[in-house]
Amino acid sequence: MGSRVERHQLQENDLVPLAALISREIKNEKMEKPTVFDGHNGNAAALYSRDNLLNHILSAIPRGLGRDEWLQALPRALVAGFVKTDKEFQSKGQTSGTTATFVLVDRWTVTVASVGDSRCILDAQGGAVSELTVDHRLEENQEERERVKASGGEVGRLRILGGAEIGPLRCWPGGLCLSRSIGDMDVGEFIVPIPYVKQVKLSDAGGRLIIASDGIWDAVSSEMAAKSCRGLPAELAARQVVKLHYLSWVYCRLGNDETCGPSTSGLFICAVCQVDLGASEGISVHAGSIFSTSSKPWEGPFLCADCRNKKDAMEGKRPSGVKVT
Repeated sequence: MGSRVERHQLQENDLVPLAALISREIKNEKMEKPTVFDGHNGNAAALYSRDNLLNHILSAIPRGLGRDEWLQALPRALVAGFVKTDKEFQSKGQTSGTTATFVLVDRWTVTVASVGDSRCILDAQGGAVSELTVDHRLEENQEERERVKASGGEVGRLRILGGAEIGPLRCWPGGLCLSRSIGDMDVGEFIVPIPYVKQVKLSDAGGRLIIASDGIWDAVSSEMAAKSCRGLPAELAARQVVKLHYLSWVYCRLGNDETCGPSTSGLFICAVCQVDLGASEGISVHAGSIFSTSSKPWEGPFLCADCRNKKDAMEGKRPSGVKVT
């Protein structure tokens, strides 16, 4: 079974509008290069990186290498490509910045390079979920906080009138929440474009990659995202992760703190038997499967498959037999 890649990008902040939702199947003989750029302070850095990063990476790899040698040279080329892209963009005098998560799938080898907090996870067959990136958020990454301070930067929260501190940890000058990015020329030299690079080999069983900006990961944990789309085809799985994020956002906006965060318990409950439904289960009585692209994911009530079949029988219909697992 080949590996699969889902890439979804939300129109949030200045994320490069390559597509609202992109997903594709990875074939064994093909090389794929899905990438996410999530810009801030404008989209110029994200757009420039989209147009130039790949060429800078490839130009750093010597010609005439065999496949194994090429893969061995790739991690160093990724670092060189990120640094060159950052240097060229900063020479333009624009102040925007961007995260960058570059993924290259060559048969059974997956290589990931990233700066910022656009995470990539691998859900290997068998249920093991691993993160292939490191979030370069000052709030959560103690090693990066120490590096920034050792490099001459200051780390602290935004202070408002009266001296109260609010919001996440930021580096000063500049006030950026990230410790690594492409661009951001108005921030100190302690914000670096050097990516975290990881290369892994998939087992023969394959696996699934999920790549997204922080808009997803702020509401959905890695385990939740992986579990919610297991067994689903690529496009449907990508849509499910986006819907799961939106459900979490809706419930948080409604003030239900118990549903904010990594737990999804209670998001879906069968309206008849009151059994908890997993993130990838549940059938809306209004619109069929909750994965229907024509329905709104938060519209209930929801029924488990057994209760839906009983409902159909009571209405003189043949049991729908619809069951999403």
